[in-house]
Amino acid sequence: MAQSESPRRVVGYRQLMKALRRDEVASVLLAADAREDMRKEILAQAVRRGLPVREVPTMRELGALCGIAVGSAAAGLLREHPEDSSVSTDA
Repeated sequence: MAQSESPRRVVGYRQLMKALRRDEVASVLLAADAREDMRKEILAQAVRRGLPVREVPTMRELGALCGIAVGSAAAGLLREHPEDSSVSTDA
């Protein structure tokens, strides 16, 4: 898959939480071995927004799936069309 064809995503707890608050996320990837407090907060936000959550066995595997050399607790695939969001993303 060419770089331009890869889905837009955010990687990491903080970036995912920001994108969730802006209602930009289409689905969530969550590492099973992430800190429990992070997992609970991410799951609560995903459920509140009706988003699908895919669990990945380890943070290391999730990082590799996202193309980074370190582990990640979570990631989110972003909506294809930002205008689908009901919340403005203008800064």
